[in-house]
Amino acid sequence: MNTPAVQNLVQSPIQNLTQNPVQQAVPDIAPGMAGMPGQQTLPLADIIQPDPVGLWPLAPGWWLLMVISIALLTALVILLRKYLQARKLRTQALSLLDGARQNYQAGGDASDYCRDINQVLKRYWRHYNSDPAIMTADGDRWVTLLNHQCSSIVFHERLADALAHGPYRKIARLNPDVIDQAARQWISKAPIRKLRSSPHA
Repeated sequence: MNTPAVQNLVQSPIQNLTQNPVQQAVPDIAPGMAGMPGQQTLPLADIIQPDPVGLWPLAPGWWLLMVISIALLTALVILLRKYLQARKLRTQALSLLDGARQNYQAGGDASDYCRDINQVLKRYWRHYNSDPAIMTADGDRWVTLLNHQCSSIVFHERLADALAHGPYRKIARLNPDVIDQAARQWISKAPIRKLRSSPHA
């Protein structure tokens, strides 16, 4: 007999099985509970962002870098200035040698030419060292002083004799190319550090 009561008993277990297990385990929250004090948002304060890092005052490392940079720049400027000054003096001395050679080739005397070369070398050296011994040196001692300023001997034999004694006596033979080249070599090779030191023979 299929009475309504029996049909309800049979359908109830089947309906219970078809329901979502989660729905059975978690009961519905009543709408009124959402507004309870325990469910309200906490009153949190706003996040305070730190101030951005500024460029001033500088960190100690930046100060040290600035000091080193200024020192290097100053040293570079000083070295460059000395280099340009030495180059200018060398150019002027070589120009004076050109003038002395032109005078000799124009019909000048060999003794005057040797004296002019000595004067150019003395003027160039005197710029770095004002020792009176440089300007008053003559003869063999003068040539010895010149050779001692370079790592190797520049004025050999006849060249040495021409510079040492040429201004005071006649020279039978004088090769202007050789003596001019030797004078230019001395100006280019003589270290400024040695030129500044006391001359000694």
